[in-house]
Amino acid sequence: MNATPETIRRVNGLELSTRRLVDGMVSGAYESVFRGRGIEFDEIREYRYGDDVRAIDWNVTARLDRPYIKEFIEERDLQVYVVADVSGSGSFGSRTPKRERINEIVASVIFSAQRSNDRAGLFLITERIEDFVPARRGRRHAMRALVRLLSCAPASRATDLASSLREIAGIIKRRSVIVIVSDLIDSHDYARPLRHLSRRHDVVVIRVSDRNERAIPDVGLIELEDGETGEQILVDTSDPEFRAAYSRIIGDADSEISSVMARCNIDSVLVDAHADDYAARLLGFFRTRSRGGRTHGRV
Repeated sequence: MNATPETIRRVNGLELSTRRLVDGMVSGAYESVFRGRGIEFDEIREYRYGDDVRAIDWNVTARLDRPYIKEFIEERDLQVYVVADVSGSGSFGSRTPKRERINEIVASVIFSAQRSNDRAGLFLITERIEDFVPARRGRRHAMRALVRLLSCAPASRATDLASSLREIAGIIKRRSVIVIVSDLIDSHDYARPLRHLSRRHDVVVIRVSDRNERAIPDVGLIELEDGETGEQILVDTSDPEFRAAYSRIIGDADSEISSVMARCNIDSVLVDAHADDYAARLLGFFRTRSRGGRTHGRV
């Protein structure tokens, strides 16, 4: 794909705008989150002072009545894939469109992998895989992947994570880190394909939302449009019963997503596209994960 001067300008701007997040990830969070977690099992040996207690094999320890740990061969040729949701719902944003935040997060992961000399690849998805960039090393490859991201004109505006994840599972044969960046606005049940993917790969989900789609402000009559179907409805936001019902729907959706992530044993985080400090908070999520903490929280 030949990049236009405008697309190249936008990619360069993306590199500048994500530099703080990339610097933070490369300086510690990236290495500790995506390395040293063990890709291939090596052996079980007796615990020695200074070993990471998270590596203790509690079943063996209980049988032998003294602590043993699992040792793994560190993966030195890491492969990172970013799965970016480019469906129509990303166009919403009270200050910054969700799609713009998604692009920034995608860029930060790809640049972090590139600076760590790891292979980085990219999937662009809606209700299908819209584009696919195989994982490779190098700055030129990273820039080429981001050109594809910013140039993408999806054939569909709808979302079907389940279908996309099943396709992705068939494409990625080697164990990889998979970072899914999406608003997770999807009427399909994606729990099973997500769980299947997480059994073979190290999966992280970064959910991008906007505070004004989570709690509608009292601004009287407004017209709401579904970014994926184009359906429009007129609602009275000054009606307290409407706002309460809407809050219940959002709360139920949040609970269901948290339940899915917990069942799939996947770390996830909710990022507010409206927030200016999302980068610092996202780094906090990665640091928590690097210390072995499980998190299905919000930043």
